[in-house]
Amino acid sequence: MIIRSMTAKFGVLNGESMQFKDGLNVIVRPNESGKSTWCAFIRCMLYGVDSSARARKGSLPDKTRFAPWSGTPMEGSMDLIDGEGREITLRRGTANPDRPMRQFSAVFTGTDIPVPELNGTNAGQILTGVTADVFSRSAFVGQGALSIINSPDLERQISSMVLTGEEDTSFDEAAGRLRTWRHKIAYNQKGMVPELEANMRDTQKKLEDLEQESERLRLLHVRSAQEEEKCRKLENAIASSRRQTRQQALENLQNSRRDLQTAQQEYDRLCVKHRADQAALSHSPISEGAPEQVLEQAKRDEAQARSLRRKSERRNSFLWCVLFLLLAAAAAFFGIRTGQRVYEVLGCLVAALAAALAVIFYRRNLRGERAHREYLRILQHYDAGSEKEIVHAAENYANLVAACSASRLEMQQAAEKLEKLRNYRDSIEKETLTELDFSGNGTESQQAAELQNQRQVLRRYGEAIAQTQGRMQALGDPMVLRSSLTTMEQRRRDLRETYEAMALALDVLTESDAEIHSRVSPKLAKCAADYMSVMTQGRYENLLISRDFSMKAARAEDLLPHSTQYLSAGTVDLLYIAVRLAVCTQALPSETGCPIILDDPFANLDEDRRGQAMKLLETLAADRQILLFTCR
Repeated sequence: MIIRSMTAKFGVLNGESMQFKDGLNVIVRPNESGKSTWCAFIRCMLYGVDSSARARKGSLPDKTRFAPWSGTPMEGSMDLIDGEGREITLRRGTANPDRPMRQFSAVFTGTDIPVPELNGTNAGQILTGVTADVFSRSAFVGQGALSIINSPDLERQISSMVLTGEEDTSFDEAAGRLRTWRHKIAYNQKGMVPELEANMRDTQKKLEDLEQESERLRLLHVRSAQEEEKCRKLENAIASSRRQTRQQALENLQNSRRDLQTAQQEYDRLCVKHRADQAALSHSPISEGAPEQVLEQAKRDEAQARSLRRKSERRNSFLWCVLFLLLAAAAAFFGIRTGQRVYEVLGCLVAALAAALAVIFYRRNLRGERAHREYLRILQHYDAGSEKEIVHAAENYANLVAACSASRLEMQQAAEKLEKLRNYRDSIEKETLTELDFSGNGTESQQAAELQNQRQVLRRYGEAIAQTQGRMQALGDPMVLRSSLTTMEQRRRDLRETYEAMALALDVLTESDAEIHSRVSPKLAKCAADYMSVMTQGRYENLLISRDFSMKAARAEDLLPHSTQYLSAGTVDLLYIAVRLAVCTQALPSETGCPIILDDPFANLDEDRRGQAMKLLETLAADRQILLFTCR
């Protein structure tokens, strides 16, 4: 893969572009000009930005550290040529500030035809041939990050040099998983086998407890049945002696209740009848008074009403009063109109006579009206239509009073009878309770006390049976426990076989890993030693590289190699650069031509060694593109 050009809105970069060529590209920029930003931009364009990363002490995630200073969304493009020679343009943009560079497109340069196999997740791995983790630990050398830290991805990549080319194996991962599984199966008292054996002991203990409780329950049932038979015999004896007494007492009680019910019904009937008589009496026009007095008063009122009726028949003389008044007025008018003394006197006499007659008839009419109103009042008092009905109303009132008195007397007599029967019923009930109380002295009371004691014994046996059954239920079903115990025994055998198989697999894996590294490490160390010799002009020719990429170096005159703690900073940087370049040469796939990105790796080197390192880079640039960002 060859990067041709880039344009970025990324951190301090605000739409700036950069062009590259094949082979070695040396980009010389002063400090604070964005060299490290361009390096990070290349990685983010290939592999994207990890939006899940969080800030840690001393470092910021890329989404925060390289947010554009201008405030615009993070975006950029990259033109490149892949391992098959195709010209491709990658673009990444930001729609959500919390997920920068998530918008991705890969098209053939100069067209809008998408590259079908590339997406935002796999673009970097397909174009470079390695994962983001391997790329960051080999071909991407950030500022101040020359050292190599081993990882499962890098180990798989290096192992593929001597295997079939597959990159899905890692000794550390496989061995770690095997050890983890072994610990899960049997590790002190916390593994699966110790826990399973503890469960088996608990299950066996439960089965033994169930057998003991089952025998105890059988004995309790036998003794409980014996005590229950004793109770049954005592109950039959007591029931036989009480049955006759109870029957007679109940018959007496039922008879008294039946007589009381009959008396109650009769009393209720008389109460209804008395209320009906009272209602009829309340509807009578005569509301109070003794019947004899009312009857005598009715006779007097009848005579008075007859007399008043005759007087009221004369109240129609009011017309004569009006006629005489008109005659008096006419006579007076005639006498005055003629103007003659005689006629005047005669007219006055006639008028005076007519007026006197009018007054007489008027007073007679008034007396008739008063008599008529009094007549109507008397009839209304008796609710009668004529004076003949007055005595009949009084007689009816007398009959109602007599009926009401008779029903009241009958009701009182029935109430007295009812009270006597109620008292009798209460006395019968007390006698019945006394007769049915078998707690007194005698043979029956002794049998009852013995029965009560026997029932208490039986109740205690029942409680003991219930408690035993509860304990057995808590322990579980014995068939289920036996089945579970058998299953656990089989499970323990399987786990032990698995544990032994894992131990064997771990031994074989360790031997295989040792063989692989015996083939890989010398090759990688030889390549790194050659590079180190070139950059130091033969001063350091021997390198030792362990599986965790810790290194030792020896000069030509040294008998023993020295660790990096005894070397100068420049020499240590050369060691790491040599190993990095060796990993790129030996582990990265040659068909993709993954470019090498270097961010000022020669800061601690003098002029001579920097010149030798540049010569080495020129040699390696014949096979792959190298981008070197430096301030010198």
